[in-house]
Amino acid sequence: MKMTERSARWMETVVANCKPNTGRTLAEWTRLARTARLKDARGARAWAKAQGLSIVYATALVDQLFPASAGDDALVDAQYSGAKAPLRPIYEAVVGAARRLGPDVAVMPRRSQVTLSRATTFAVVRAGAKDRVDVALKLHGEGATPRLIADPKAAGPDPSHVVALQSRKDVDRAFVGWLRKAYERAGR
Repeated sequence: MKMTERSARWMETVVANCKPNTGRTLAEWTRLARTARLKDARGARAWAKAQGLSIVYATALVDQLFPASAGDDALVDAQYSGAKAPLRPIYEAVVGAARRLGPDVAVMPRRSQVTLSRATTFAVVRAGAKDRVDVALKLHGEGATPRLIADPKAAGPDPSHVVALQSRKDVDRAFVGWLRKAYERAGR
């Protein structure tokens, strides 16, 4: 995947700030990680976390070790295939809105969901059913609305609310406001 101008600027900032914030340059972290013989992006993230790296530096490190994570694209493609293929534009709109919140947003595909993180996870995106995308948000303490549904089982670090999106139009000002609030709280 080709790096966008925005992601290139983000990477420049990360590289410039890595040594002052972590004690090592990104190149030094990359060399150190290679000696650990990490096999995949997941293992690299776990290793980076064990070294005390924030999500920002862990993501940059994984990008260096496993460029363009083709596996990530395959994971998203699998989630939005078959009967759920029409949901892909909704997913793309959510991720686009999240990336516009700040250069530190990490989009981390998993087998059944995509996690959006900053210093911590602030949202989880799932193809909930063939007619909707569910976005779980960490908004503890927020009141529920007809669209922003509180999860009574949510505790601690779990997302506390869910918004069901049935079309790109649902990624509207209200939704982006909730997403922004979750993003801002994740930076604390």
